[in-house]
Amino acid sequence: MALFTALSFVLYLVGVSGRIAVFLASVCAMCAVLLGAHALGTLRRDDRGASEETGWKGMFVAAAAVIAAALQVAFAAWLAVRTPFSAVDAWSFWILKARMFALGGPRPGYFRDPLTLHTHPDYPLNVPLAAAAFLRVPGQAGVALAALIGPACLAALLLLLYGGLTRLYGRLTAALAVVTLSVVPEAPVQAASGNVDIPLALYVGATALYLLLWWRLRRPVDAVLMGLLAGGAAWTKKEGLPIALLLLGAYALGEVWRWHATRSAAKILWRVALRRAAAVLAAAIVLPLPWTLFSHLTHPLARDFLPFTLAGFLAHAGRLPHIVAMFLLQPLAFENWSLFWVVLAALLIAAARRLTPAAYGLLLLLLCQEGVYVISFVFSDWQPYTAHVRTSLDRLLMQAVPLALLLMVETVHALCLRARSGMVPAHAAPGDPGPEKDRGCYALGVSSGTANLLQTLPGDRRA
Repeated sequence: MALFTALSFVLYLVGVSGRIAVFLASVCAMCAVLLGAHALGTLRRDDRGASEETGWKGMFVAAAAVIAAALQVAFAAWLAVRTPFSAVDAWSFWILKARMFALGGPRPGYFRDPLTLHTHPDYPLNVPLAAAAFLRVPGQAGVALAALIGPACLAALLLLLYGGLTRLYGRLTAALAVVTLSVVPEAPVQAASGNVDIPLALYVGATALYLLLWWRLRRPVDAVLMGLLAGGAAWTKKEGLPIALLLLGAYALGEVWRWHATRSAAKILWRVALRRAAAVLAAAIVLPLPWTLFSHLTHPLARDFLPFTLAGFLAHAGRLPHIVAMFLLQPLAFENWSLFWVVLAALLIAAARRLTPAAYGLLLLLLCQEGVYVISFVFSDWQPYTAHVRTSLDRLLMQAVPLALLLMVETVHALCLRARSGMVPAHAAPGDPGPEKDRGCYALGVSSGTANLLQTLPGDRRA
């Protein structure tokens, strides 16, 4: 989707719009996806994933988990079609922009017009351009197709997590992890709302997943995909940029540390690492580059936040305790999250100092992601600013759920390592998956967390 919309935006800038632009962008994006899929299959031909002896009972549990996740996606799709774009922000500026592009594009001066400030002209256009392609379909069918972008992104996120975790832990663990995410009550509701937080969660969560795969399996293609998905996050929403930079920074720091640990190696290995990092950087900038250059040249008007300056932070630093308190209380809204965050906190307390290096890395990234949100509200221009925080908390926390799920999975794995060997081996590589016999213990831990989450299934909260 991000590749198609980036090409559509480039065509809009050069004066090509309408069905011709949709056709050209679709053809180019499809060719790029097919070539990438062929290259990916070739490079992963020897990557068969983790072996796992689950038996018939394990296969039944995995199948049931996948069916439960599919039902949640179907529920989100039903909500989206029944009440398209139910969220205020969805129809007030995301779909409003989509309608503009469906009708040929915004008029000249839109991005600098104070009268259009309520539509957030400074927000990236990934989702509006995707919705615009569907809104060209006549009648209610176009509206329904555009409303299904959120559920489709939720399904894509679940599939990516299932495929990635299968490579590390096997199908049973991957299926249980996927259903754990899908039964979070807020997930289908946000997917159906028309907001772009589920698409952003897709890009952020998939970036974190491929970063974990890179730490574990050291496949260069995973690092490149991580960079491409990080660029998609930056192209989807404004807060996607700092989060993408955090994830790319974690990749860079990991490479520097690895080089420092093996600095006696030949210089040619360092050159290979530099070429690989250059490929990751190129993949990360290719999608948001057109919008970044356009924003730098036109300076679209912004709202909701004061200028991000040191003086502004110091002037409003007194807000921090209240903002932090609101963030800490939000995970206890069980009607939104069931027991997801409580289970994660309990697992982290139980693991204590037994976490794997990968789990420590994921925990630090999760805290930094939440820190980005907390700091941003210090600069809120709302009066009162607490209303801004209160109306955004559930959406922002939803963006962090995929990364939190990876941390939950890795924490259970750390507990299993401790139970089997008494300690995490000092010589283990970052996120070393450990012996194959740990798979069953790992799956059992995720299964118990899933059972707790299933106590609160999402209902139709918008009825």
